[in-house]
Amino acid sequence: MLHHRMAASSPIFQISAVQLMSALHTSDGSRYRAHAMEQLLWNEYELVYQAYEGYNEQLLTLKSWSVTIGIAALIAAYTKPVSSSGKIGVTLAAFSAIPFWLTETFWKLFQRTSLDRLTEIEACQTGASVRDGACTVAQISTVWNNSFDTSSWKYWLEGAFDPHVLLPHLALLIFGLSLAIFWPPEANSSEN
Repeated sequence: MLHHRMAASSPIFQISAVQLMSALHTSDGSRYRAHAMEQLLWNEYELVYQAYEGYNEQLLTLKSWSVTIGIAALIAAYTKPVSSSGKIGVTLAAFSAIPFWLTETFWKLFQRTSLDRLTEIEACQTGASVRDGACTVAQISTVWNNSFDTSSWKYWLEGAFDPHVLLPHLALLIFGLSLAIFWPPEANSSEN
């Protein structure tokens, strides 16, 4: 009973497990079974699409943190009394964008692996040719893992240098390094 309540209340299941099982055991259930499977496949599509779009919110959060921390570090390097290593401080502040850029690259890779399942389900709905088992319900993690496992470094690098991923991290890095090279903070006069 608990399993039935969980399945029926879950947003992915608009058709309850009891309805599906009864359709499988009736003599005229083939039409209903096909409709039920199509509905479950569509529900899976909606779930994967929500997850796919959810990555965008996280990507914007990563970008905002990168800019906030990078700019704050650059400002701190210029407002704090600087020793002779001020150029190093500005350089390190510029490099603060790199961990965010790498994290966003991996996050974008995770998002792209979700796209493979969306594409498969769309192909199932349009009747296009797909791999065996693609139109079977509940293939989210299988397709995601296969897609992630077959992702090469080339695929990762393409994602890393995609302008949507690269910005604002590259701009912050170039800006910070330009400051360090051409306009480094001046050392305290007591050290001269």
